[in-house]
Amino acid sequence: MGGKGLRRWFNNARTGRRPVLLAVALLCAALAATLLLVGGWKLLVGAIAPASSEAEITGPPVPIEVTPAPSIRTLRSLELVDEYPLYVMHYYGEYRTGAQVPELVPGASCALFAALGDPDNLIYGRNFDWEHSPALLLYTYPSDGYASVSMVNLGFLGFDREESRELLSLSDEELIPLHWAPFAPIDGMNEAGLVVGMASVPSSEDRTDPSLPAIGMLHIMREMLDYTATVDQAVTVMERYTIQFVGGPPVHYLIADATGRAVLVEFGTGQRHEIPNDQPWHMATNFLVESAGDDPESQCQRYSTIAEELEAVNGALSSDEAMDLLDRVSQEGTQWSAIYEISNRTLHVVMGMEYDEVYTFPLESGAP
Repeated sequence: MGGKGLRRWFNNARTGRRPVLLAVALLCAALAATLLLVGGWKLLVGAIAPASSEAEITGPPVPIEVTPAPSIRTLRSLELVDEYPLYVMHYYGEYRTGAQVPELVPGASCALFAALGDPDNLIYGRNFDWEHSPALLLYTYPSDGYASVSMVNLGFLGFDREESRELLSLSDEELIPLHWAPFAPIDGMNEAGLVVGMASVPSSEDRTDPSLPAIGMLHIMREMLDYTATVDQAVTVMERYTIQFVGGPPVHYLIADATGRAVLVEFGTGQRHEIPNDQPWHMATNFLVESAGDDPESQCQRYSTIAEELEAVNGALSSDEAMDLLDRVSQEGTQWSAIYEISNRTLHVVMGMEYDEVYTFPLESGAP
């Protein structure tokens, strides 16, 4: 099911077809439970084990086709943190699925950087610049992978501005789209210290390999968060799929890990380009660095500002200094600013450029 089809599914779920669709969701849950009892779960899901070495994540995966079943416990964990709004939710249970959920809107401008100069305080920062974006901070605890925390745009799940401010008053049926939240991360960090974020670029096209399963441009970040601990493992997982830039702008990915390494993964015309950090920092905004030549700073003022700051401090920033840098490169459309403290597995979030109001969230390895 493509992004448009799933958006129609969500809209139907919130309007006149709720009983039928809820029945279908419950039937899928019953089928999954039956397969689990007869030992067919792993064949159906094609689960990938957490990677502690490159050998453990090689080989093409089985296509993932399980639909998440509604979890009352997950919905009851939903909590309003900020009126922008920003919610927090803990996802309980399995959520493997083949759905392509996001339906994006062109025109995003984002800023990403990894400040890796202090080995005891590795930092990853990002501004998400878009149209108004109600946010969900999502905790996930896959039984076969790493716990993680990620930021999700509720608009990509079909909730408009008015609905997003009233989630706590919606029925369980109306909240069904939240069960696809794990597959629409904008940025996130897992318990191993792997962080990934994306930013739009003018053009990208992944190579086409009919022997590989296709995956959405946000869904691939879920695979990285769930199953990889290093940038090398994350790149290896990306090699197992053809990434589809459907329904929105093409993107590139900045990935960093707890060893102090980072890589920017970009896509030319049917080719991938991996640009590792050659200094104790890395960064990206909204142009293809691979095609920018020897002077990428001339391509974007925000990129230049970040580069100057990181070079001046040799890549060593505190979380407060990193948030100040995000403030300096923020724009009218900055929806949230996030600082991931890789070394401490902690996330700091500012909504709507209200930099005097910083919310802090720890990442725990197990579900509460």
